[in-house]
Amino acid sequence: MPLYPGQDKEVITQFDGPSCEKIGLLKMDFLGLKTLTVLHNTLKRVREQGPDFPYKDLNAVPDNDSRTYDLLNKANTLGVFQLESSGMRDLMKRLGVHEFSDVVALVALYRPGPMQMAEDFIQRKHGKVPVEYLHPCLEPILKETFGIMLYQEQVMQCAQVMADFSMTEADNLRRIMGKKKEKDMKLQHDKFVNGAVNRGISREIADQTFSTMEYFAGYGFNKSHSVAYGRIAYQTAWFKTNYPKEFMAALLSSEKNDTDKIYLYIEECRSMGIEVKPPSIQYSYVDFNVEKNSIRYGLSAIKNVGEGAAQAIVRARGKEPFESITHFAKKVDSRALNKKTLESLIKAGAFDELEKNRHYLFEITDDIIRFGSGSQKDQALGQESFFTILDSASSTLTPKKKEDYPNWPDHDTLRFERELLGCYLSGHPLVKYFKLLKRFSTTHTKEIIHFKDGDSIKIGGVISFIRHTKTSKDEKMAILQLEDLKGTVEIVVFPRKLKECEPLLKMESPVFIQGTMHSRNKVPGIILENITPLQDVQEKLTTSVLIRIDESEGEKGLNQLKEIIHKYPGRSQVLLDLQLASGESMMVSAENGLTLLPSESAISEIESLLGEDSVWLRIKDKPRQTFNPRRK
Repeated sequence: MPLYPGQDKEVITQFDGPSCEKIGLLKMDFLGLKTLTVLHNTLKRVREQGPDFPYKDLNAVPDNDSRTYDLLNKANTLGVFQLESSGMRDLMKRLGVHEFSDVVALVALYRPGPMQMAEDFIQRKHGKVPVEYLHPCLEPILKETFGIMLYQEQVMQCAQVMADFSMTEADNLRRIMGKKKEKDMKLQHDKFVNGAVNRGISREIADQTFSTMEYFAGYGFNKSHSVAYGRIAYQTAWFKTNYPKEFMAALLSSEKNDTDKIYLYIEECRSMGIEVKPPSIQYSYVDFNVEKNSIRYGLSAIKNVGEGAAQAIVRARGKEPFESITHFAKKVDSRALNKKTLESLIKAGAFDELEKNRHYLFEITDDIIRFGSGSQKDQALGQESFFTILDSASSTLTPKKKEDYPNWPDHDTLRFERELLGCYLSGHPLVKYFKLLKRFSTTHTKEIIHFKDGDSIKIGGVISFIRHTKTSKDEKMAILQLEDLKGTVEIVVFPRKLKECEPLLKMESPVFIQGTMHSRNKVPGIILENITPLQDVQEKLTTSVLIRIDESEGEKGLNQLKEIIHKYPGRSQVLLDLQLASGESMMVSAENGLTLLPSESAISEIESLLGEDSVWLRIKDKPRQTFNPRRK
């Protein structure tokens, strides 16, 4: 056998797998799973929180926990091994998961081949299609999978029970069926049918059974593999259900180098009611950790920080928090803390407990590093520098004055957080548009699932991802991810629209999307029809303003309203919805064609006069116009 060393000095042969097996070598697959580390670290965190874990180890976790099955049936399985994709979640809800064997079946079904029989499996499981067996001897083998040969082991058992194959012969049959070699299949067919006839089974039934085995053998999954994967899937779901903080902290730590996954799982934490606190040199550890009823962001998960710097900070801090910036500089090993690392910690907000002005700290990073390095050199030589004698005020650190460096604007602060942490933690760029979003949006990302394909959608958010691609006609198009205060949704921008709006497609831009609902693989999405910068929406998209006024306001109220309208002249027509004492209402146009600029100030003054929700805005829409009240 020809052998040679690989890149990592592993032994490699140029023989293919079947040739190796023919000369007597045994093939063994060793699969390393990151999820096993997540489970180990979850259990470690649970025990750190207190000695209340009731089981000896993971293998003792019961597989009949009703709350875990509730979570699975609701498909709240983001982060659950093998069960978190949108397709799997859809299958899980349709199948219904009530016992461990259902989890095992899920793992086996959700593959390209078996998915062809998934619907039949579901219908049989729910009693909508009768379960039938070609021969009574097959019922004990196929009962758990409702008459469908889902697992490879079932194919082998059928050959043993029906045709008296040995274990070795049955395994060989499975292998030949998988490879579909015509000559070998003919030999196996004859052997199977003859064996079945010798056991008193009709040739017709034996022939049908072999054809059924042949079909399913091409798609069947190894049950032992499904059980092992199903067990890990169940354990992750069990921990997510019973120890959600510990599980999510371990999960986040396992994905700390993937900011997209970090964002996804932090959003999941929020939906579970778990607060994720910002990174802090005072309280964070190397990885994400549980802090009372919340999770603290791990230092090593900050972009450009890494394990070494994070460990140095945690080690230097010990059990007592840092007293000041100078105290931090003196204690943390300067060899582990370069300028880029320090800048990233500052921009991520990790120093906020010691100094909230991130801009000022960012400007004195060179001074902090110089001070720390000099102080540590002096200490190593057994000397005390002038600075180590002085109080640890910032004046001993730098000649720069804080007042010369006002803090960054909110949008810059949040942009840096998103860049380094994968998400916004101290705030959100949409918060200031909260009223506007309530007024103009027809939905948000958590509720969009209730809309049907073709429905008109209006939604505001921040562009958090842009990917350019091409159509089959080689035309440029784009896929966006829009993030609002509830989550994210995919936006599809086709070539013609892309040409019109490409200048507006910028990362972190707050925008308002008008489009059409379009699901893909049952995942909600939107086809873009129009995009407007969020700050321009109210004035650009409002065609008319409907003001509800009670008859009891009288002439005085009307005159006060007229004064406000004159104060904010614009292009939007004003309509009055008069609420009569009789209980009826009457719609009239304001006199002399009065128009209004529908700014926040104008609306606020009108609502102060006439009451909250007295102003409705009519929105420019395609293809129709609708009234959107200022909903609560």
